[in-house]
Amino acid sequence: MKLKNLELKRNRLIYFLLLVSGILFFGIFDELYAMIFLVMIIALPVLSYLFPWIIFRSTSITVDTKFENTLPDTTNTVRINLNSKIQIPYPRVEAEYFISQPFAACNEHEKVNLNDFTFPIRMKHCGKVNLRISRIKAYDLLYLGSFKRRINKEYSYYIYPNIVNVSKQLEMLHQNKAPKKGDDLTEIFELREYREGDPIKAIHWKLSSKKGTLISKVGSDNSDLGTTLFLKLSRDQSKNDQTLSLFHSFSLSLLKEYSFNIAYLEEDEIVIVPVESKEGYEEVFMHILSLPLRSTDHKLEGSNVYTFVNGGVYNDH
Repeated sequence: MKLKNLELKRNRLIYFLLLVSGILFFGIFDELYAMIFLVMIIALPVLSYLFPWIIFRSTSITVDTKFENTLPDTTNTVRINLNSKIQIPYPRVEAEYFISQPFAACNEHEKVNLNDFTFPIRMKHCGKVNLRISRIKAYDLLYLGSFKRRINKEYSYYIYPNIVNVSKQLEMLHQNKAPKKGDDLTEIFELREYREGDPIKAIHWKLSSKKGTLISKVGSDNSDLGTTLFLKLSRDQSKNDQTLSLFHSFSLSLLKEYSFNIAYLEEDEIVIVPVESKEGYEEVFMHILSLPLRSTDHKLEGSNVYTFVNGGVYNDH
C-alpha cells in the first residue's frame, strides 16, 4: 500500500512538472503551437480519467468464489471479473473487503491489489468465515486518480477442525458408561422374578430351575449412552482448535454406535441438544462454529458428562 501511494505521488509530481513546463513554454514563446502544447497537457489527465471512468461505470462486475468448507490454513481464491465490451488496461485495480470470523474473534478490513483479478483468503483458525466485498477501485490510465464501484457481495464458508485419533478417549467412555434398561438381552441389566407380560425369551431357564421359580432377564439399552459432550472454549484460539479437533473426531466416531447430547455455551447459557444422526450433528456443529467466541467457567456435572477443554477431554466421575 505504501508503494502504491509512492507511485501515485510520483506520477502526480511528474504531471505537475510537465504542466509547469507547458505554462513556462507558453509564457516564453506565446505562439499557437505553445498554446496547443499547453492545452494538450491540460486535457491529458481529463481524457485519461474520463474515458476509463465511463467504461468502468458501465462494466458488469461479477465475483467467482467456489468456496468450499476447508481446514485451517487452506487457501480459497476469489476472482473478480470486469465484463465490458471495451477492455481498459487499468494500471491498478483494488478490492476492498471485510472478513469476520466470530468464533475466532477475528475481524479484518483489507484493500488488495488484484493481480490477475484474484486474491486469496486464508484463515488460520476454525469457525464460520463471513466475507463481504464492499467495492472495487480502479485507477486512470496515467495513474493520477481513481474511481470506485460499490458491489457489496457477501459469502460465507466453514473452516472445520482436523480429524484426530480418538480411540483412547472412546475407550475411556465405554469403561465409564452407565448401563440403562432396554431390550438388548445380550447384555443383562438385572435379574428379577418373572412378571406377567415378560417375553418367553427373557426367561433365564437355567437359573429358574435352580431357584424353583421363574426368573426374567432385563436387557440393557445400548442405543443411548446418556452421554453429554460439553464443549468448553477459552481465549487461546490455538487450544480451541485442538479442542475442536478432539471434539469433532470424538463425536463422529461416537455417532457410528450411539446417540448422545452436545452441550455448548450460547449467550452465557449452557445449551444442551440431543444428537441422533450425522445430519443432526452437522447442523449443531455448524451452528457452534458460527457463534461468537465465549470463554466460560461454567461446569456441567454428571457421571456421563465429558468436558472438552484446552485440547483434552475430562470426566470427573
